[in-house]
Amino acid sequence: VEDWEKRIFGIHVAMMGLSNHLGSALPAYPIADVPTEFQEEWTWASLRTGAEGMNPFDYFKFRYYEKWLGGISQFFVDKGYVSEEEIGA
Repeated sequence: VEDWEKRIFGIHVAMMGLSNHLGSALPAYPIADVPTEFQEEWTWASLRTGAEGMNPFDYFKFRYYEKWLGGISQFFVDKGYVSEEEIGA
């Protein structure tokens, strides 16, 4: 596993930890106290939706964590956190 792949995994884990659906899922989980603008629901299903939503021909070209990167990036674009231009820079 390369360093960038570890970072992608870390981003996914952080997004899961900050996901707004956990506020009521765990006792005394202070999600509202975390200083972040991330106010979305992120689950394994979210990751799979983004990764598997790729063009089928592209899907087989990319490595495992490249698919994760695509799914996470598209989620951030769709939610307005970043633009396509920022992703491409």
